[in-house]
Amino acid sequence: MKILKYNFLLLLLSVIYTITISIQAQTLYWQPLTQAYYIYDMLYDGQQNLYYSGASGDYYFFRSTDLGMTWTRFGNGNLRLYRIAIDSSGVLWGGCDPNGGVYKSTNQGETWTNTLPTNERIFSITVSPNNWIWAGTYDGKVVYSSDHGNTWERDTIATDILWSITSNNSNHVFAGSGNGKIYRTTNLGASWELVYSYQYFSIQGIVIDDSNVIYANRYNVRLISSDNGNTWTTIGGSSLESLYLDKYHNFYAGPGHRSLDNCNTWVGVGPGSAQPYAFIDSLVFAGTSNGVFLYDPSYQPYIGDNYFPLALGNKWQFNLHCEYQNTSSNTICYVERDTSISDKKYYLLQGTIDDWVRYDHEEDKLFVRWNDSDYVNMDYTLNAASSLTQLTFNTHELRTVHIQAPTYLSIFDSTYHTKHYYYSPGMYFGSSYYHSESLGATKSTFSQDGPGGFHEYCLTKMIRAILYDSSGVKYYTDHVKPIINFQPVFITNEFELDWNFTVDHQYTHFDSNGNENFVDSVIMYSYYSNVDSTFTNLPVLAENTPNTINYSLSYLLDSTLMKNHFGFYYKIYAVDKGIVPEHSTKPDTGYYKLDYDPTVSVEIVDNKVSDYSLEQNYPNPFNPVTNIEYSVKEEGDVELYIYDVLGKVVVKLVDEMKQAGNYSSQFDASNLSSGIYFYTLRVNDFVATKKMLLIK
Repeated sequence: MKILKYNFLLLLLSVIYTITISIQAQTLYWQPLTQAYYIYDMLYDGQQNLYYSGASGDYYFFRSTDLGMTWTRFGNGNLRLYRIAIDSSGVLWGGCDPNGGVYKSTNQGETWTNTLPTNERIFSITVSPNNWIWAGTYDGKVVYSSDHGNTWERDTIATDILWSITSNNSNHVFAGSGNGKIYRTTNLGASWELVYSYQYFSIQGIVIDDSNVIYANRYNVRLISSDNGNTWTTIGGSSLESLYLDKYHNFYAGPGHRSLDNCNTWVGVGPGSAQPYAFIDSLVFAGTSNGVFLYDPSYQPYIGDNYFPLALGNKWQFNLHCEYQNTSSNTICYVERDTSISDKKYYLLQGTIDDWVRYDHEEDKLFVRWNDSDYVNMDYTLNAASSLTQLTFNTHELRTVHIQAPTYLSIFDSTYHTKHYYYSPGMYFGSSYYHSESLGATKSTFSQDGPGGFHEYCLTKMIRAILYDSSGVKYYTDHVKPIINFQPVFITNEFELDWNFTVDHQYTHFDSNGNENFVDSVIMYSYYSNVDSTFTNLPVLAENTPNTINYSLSYLLDSTLMKNHFGFYYKIYAVDKGIVPEHSTKPDTGYYKLDYDPTVSVEIVDNKVSDYSLEQNYPNPFNPVTNIEYSVKEEGDVELYIYDVLGKVVVKLVDEMKQAGNYSSQFDASNLSSGIYFYTLRVNDFVATKKMLLIK
């Protein structure tokens, strides 16, 4: 049964494809709410304010007043609040690590004051019902204040980190240490007693419910006490860290687990790296190493269908470019034939893949046939934070990949719902893969995200596709065309034409990965004409210098026609090697006209411009630099402006007087966002506009 659609962003394509060989637990659907910050702690104040402290290079505090849809950032980039708490009057408290101190905010996190300016590193913090502030330190101390942080007391109760601290409704405080011990004070810190001890593992989470039952997490064991910590029941199970409790008595623990039966059993529900949680009624907010995520039980995510369309005749074409090696390649994958096994239809993929595959539209899964068995290549029903054990196509190697949040990918003049997963072999390197509904594997990236920052090294993208379905065949293209750099001749004093020019293409490459001219052929079409007659000539094929973008064309004009006032009309036509071919011409429309004049000088022959023109930018799409060529027939004020889709001028590329001639301007869009832009040439009475696409 299909589910309703939801708007979130993503993409995919790979030269290496994969498959699942084990059934994975279905996670909850987690909607990403923030950028990829590392979240230290979260809380909800009961007054529509949701808070988190986090880091992404710098350290900040964030507040949302609309259930996490938008966030306001506070701090100077050095506000490292490892744990946060709130008292009954709405005052926020934050414990700092590694600089130490307990910070206080009386204006909902906008500004903070350090009430404990020491180097004692705070690893846990809570507020008891009587509004006393309690914090656990790195070296086993409890620091506490009974007067809103004006003065502080200290008790050394342990020899290790106090990872957790909390209070029951009788103001009894419990603290868990890094060496497996739980301490209790029932007299507001006058004395502490050891109520639980174990030789190994830290107590990283303690929660107390409304009935004063205490739950503590000791790695792979949950501890439960219903007599104020005097005795404890242990329940073995999953290896967990933090511990949180919602109003429905559901338990959540890092990383990404939930228990619905008082900690007896735990199930991974995602997100995988979730540690802190916050709750607003039935809404669950999870803080992860990649930002804040929301689970809304009432929301039904869109699953979609046909993320890898299979039919005889289907063909996909891809371009791979690796920035760090400056290498490129173009590949094709296609469906060669089909067969049936046990009433199920399989298709043989050839080209970049050599495997039999099957798409199950009821289960929304892609299978590969290997060793006479079916294995899941991709499960499109899995939510973000799920994991899959996969087997790669061709090499059939096992690996674990992680499902990312779905997105919408703009490609082929439209937008497609896209599922996305990530694979990392370790350290800082990883690859992201995108499958788009009704298209297939549309994109993949290989990147590094480490100490040197984020770098996207290799990008594989779908550039053309031919796909069949019940309605017939559909052709898809990215509209990247050959770029003809040709200087037209409008007047000549001789009959032999010997022209040299270049035809480039975004997907042409001559590098260490091999040489490929993506231009298939370059042809001159021409005819003679005067007011009375027209004679069409045979096409002339231009000759390419191997492993270059250089072309030459030789042609002998008909001297009789040219001497009798016939014009020679011609255009240069170039078509590429796309499975859905793209072509371009010079001029963009119509033909150039060449006239014969035996009296004209060579200089005039070389420099005469017969008309105004604005050429298509190259490359297009581009990132971030492209070139725009134009011709000016007569001297005049030239304006070449760049506009966004709203008609706002974003760059005045040219704004000056120019003589007649041919010109080229370079446009650098480094400071602009991806999208469609327009450029307009105005000179004298001539106005022309063209569209270009910036993709970052």
